Amino acid sequence: MILVGLLVTDLPSMRCTSWFSEVIPILFNISAYIREIVMQTAQNIVRKDRGSQQFSDILATGSPRTLSDIECVKNPGHTHFIPATSLTAYHLPQHFQDERWVAMIRARLADTVKLMVRYTSPHRQNQRGYEEYIGTIRPRWGSGTAFWPETCTNQIECPLPGCNTNGERHFVYGPFQVVTVAHLVFDENEANATRVEFFDDDPHCPEFVRQAEVIGIKQGPPGSNISILKCITHDSKIPEELKKANRHRTELLKGLCEPEGASMVVMISHPHGTSKCISFGNLIQLFEKGPVKTTRDGKMRLRECTLNYSTPSCVGSGGGSVTLWQSGRRAFAPHSKALGLDSNMSAFGWVSK
Repeated sequence: MILVGLLVTDLPSMRCTSWFSEVIPILFNISAYIREIVMQTAQNIVRKDRGSQQFSDILATGSPRTLSDIECVKNPGHTHFIPATSLTAYHLPQHFQDERWVAMIRARLADTVKLMVRYTSPHRQNQRGYEEYIGTIRPRWGSGTAFWPETCTNQIECPLPGCNTNGERHFVYGPFQVVTVAHLVFDENEANATRVEFFDDDPHCPEFVRQAEVIGIKQGPPGSNISILKCITHDSKIPEELKKANRHRTELLKGLCEPEGASMVVMISHPHGTSKCISFGNLIQLFEKGPVKTTRDGKMRLRECTLNYSTPSCVGSGGGSVTLWQSGRRAFAPHSKALGLDSNMSAFGWVSK
């Protein structure tokens, strides 16, 4: 089964200008596939250590607030990672140094989330990494991309057993999806122990950070390295900001066109579990997979793909949003892993045709 074909027959009308913000919650409507799962407690965790880890997210005992606190062998000084609050047109590739592109990238910041995984499952396969952390509650950090479907129910009764956040019986916002990589959040055991943090854009303003809870998980097809987290939140600020950002992107795209012959690959992530950063690079190669799928309204043609790019990544970048802006096509995928010093690879994503 290919990823794009999961629910292609149910694709509703979509605006071509906002495909990357709408297609994932539609293609990954996981509510029909997963059951509600409950939060596990630390008392149920068995501690043991094995092996080693390899992928692009962090193993740490705490989340440092700034990259300046980090001594990093891979990216000394982290000079290619632009703090979200510091982005200017100067930071963008030459042909994209326009305030409209700055506004577009800023409009994507709300969707990128920080993930803290506080348990490593014993069911994790060897190739998923983190062998020496299996069975422990040592935190791991990564990133993800949130998608709030326009058709999403605004509020539902809280499904979390024993939750008394807003009283014995109360309502929450959602459900919505967070797309990340499977080597970061592998199964239900790890999903139960995952915290989702929104709006960590400024290390000096931790009061702006909002939290969501994971209530389910579905993995993508074999080889995709995709996990889709089903989430809810008690905080009304999260749906408000996600919907506002989506509307803003739609408006921006109406007057935005990639320069002829130019492209850029933009990554938004939480390197080392710190506040949100942006990095820029070039497309090395795009690998298309499977048949082209057409949306029901006939306006969108999409194909599954993976991206190979030079955009810098670091530990904690795993699952961060990777967007290709290129004349004639656009693509989205979660960041997966480093292949070399200036070469990174995404998990499965989608390219417009």
